[in-house]
Amino acid sequence: MSKTTTVLTVSDLHRNTALLAALREAVVQHKPDVVALVGDFLHGFDDNKGRVTAEECANQLSTLPAEEIVIVRGNHEDDAWLKFVEAWKKSGRPLQALHGEVFVHGPMTLVGFPCLMGDETAFLGDRAPLPIESDEWLPEVILPAGRAARTLWLSRRQTPSAQPSMCELWGLARSWISSRRFPS
Repeated sequence: MSKTTTVLTVSDLHRNTALLAALREAVVQHKPDVVALVGDFLHGFDDNKGRVTAEECANQLSTLPAEEIVIVRGNHEDDAWLKFVEAWKKSGRPLQALHGEVFVHGPMTLVGFPCLMGDETAFLGDRAPLPIESDEWLPEVILPAGRAARTLWLSRRQTPSAQPSMCELWGLARSWISSRRFPS
């Protein structure tokens, strides 16, 4: 019997008090296994009216009642990311911040694509930047996922015009996966 995995995906919270409250309500109501924050949960500008601090944002998001929380950077996760990470660490919950990495939950595989807009230095931490061309890093990332890579779910905040479309990326991933033999 296969297990169903439910995912609640959200973007563009921008530390907004009302949106964070609405997200909590949605998580309580729908009870997803995974909450995927796919960009711009922080806010890179000085207009802070109606917004919580980066630290309070981390506190609210890290305490969402979901089994897993996965983060993919948008173009507003800037230097505030460092404050966010420090506050998140205090929660004791693992920080799943994907940047060209795979997260597997049940039958689902999430791949965090880099956001090529803005400065990603803070988000990277000690990780190396990825090449712009996803075919230079995607196959290496999904191979260890084995059979789970057959149900690849590609997450990314936006597709800059210089990047291949999601359809092109999915086609690349599908053809690469179908040419591999995975152990049972």
